[in-house]
Amino acid sequence: MTNLEHLQAVPTDQPALLSDQGTSENIGTQQQSPDSSATPATSNPWMGYRAAAAYCGLSISYLRCLVSADAIPVYGPRRSRRFRRDMLDLYLTDREVAMRQFRRETEARHAE
Repeated sequence: MTNLEHLQAVPTDQPALLSDQGTSENIGTQQQSPDSSATPATSNPWMGYRAAAAYCGLSISYLRCLVSADAIPVYGPRRSRRFRRDMLDLYLTDREVAMRQFRRETEARHAE
């Protein structure tokens, strides 16, 4: 089995930890370093592209495609886009409901 086949067989919710040589001999023995995408939901409800992509399990480029297609709730002007954690949670459970709620919020904000 090649290294690529091994990586494809790993479930996305439990990433394999590989050594520098690309082998899987130390899987489960190494500890993951904490990163900003794993912060508690109460710390900050807003996320940038990198944190939102990691939170949703998407690549940054695919997340940008979703934003361009107006297919995911995103806030702020084009140069400083932010994602709200609660809307991403809703998006991951039911995309249509999330987009309806997002559009209602946006319309209400523009009506003021």
